[in-house]
Amino acid sequence: MRPIAPRCSVAFSFAALTALAAPAHALLGDTISCRDGDFFRCSAPTAVVGAGTEFSFSGFSFGYSFDFDATGLTITVLAAPSGPAFSELFRFQDLTTPFSTVSFESSSIPGVDSSSPQVDADGLGVLFLDGSHTVGQSARLNLVPATPAIPEPGSYALMAGGLALLGWLGRGRRRQGAVAG
Repeated sequence: MRPIAPRCSVAFSFAALTALAAPAHALLGDTISCRDGDFFRCSAPTAVVGAGTEFSFSGFSFGYSFDFDATGLTITVLAAPSGPAFSELFRFQDLTTPFSTVSFESSSIPGVDSSSPQVDADGLGVLFLDGSHTVGQSARLNLVPATPAIPEPGSYALMAGGLALLGWLGRGRRRQGAVAG
């Protein structure tokens, strides 16, 4: 009979290492903070991702909603001034796991383009340049939080299971050697 132990141990070892190295891309459950700007006030100082629209802003006849989800941010124009809008920088910070990268997906909002979002030590900045905005226009950004330095509990469980299986297989080999000898 062919021993199955080498194949199982390799598979479980690979699965455990993959789980430990895999970054957690989901933003759901993270706490995001908002910093007031020159022309707006945050609707709340912090919000938990996954509870609907996390932040909304209004002032001087304009309004925007900022809705974070598992993989990014959707910005929607709620109210638009009759004339050109003014430049504004919106700032957010992930207090749970800092953002590591942001990529621009799409935008129908004039003045919000691939140069608008940036991640730095202060978190995520989204720059709105002057432009005429229309209610319903939106922009989509993809966000990736930094890989946590500490593995998640599920990773530890998978690794412990693999180590337990290796121990059980090794114990069986010792018994076979004792019976044969």
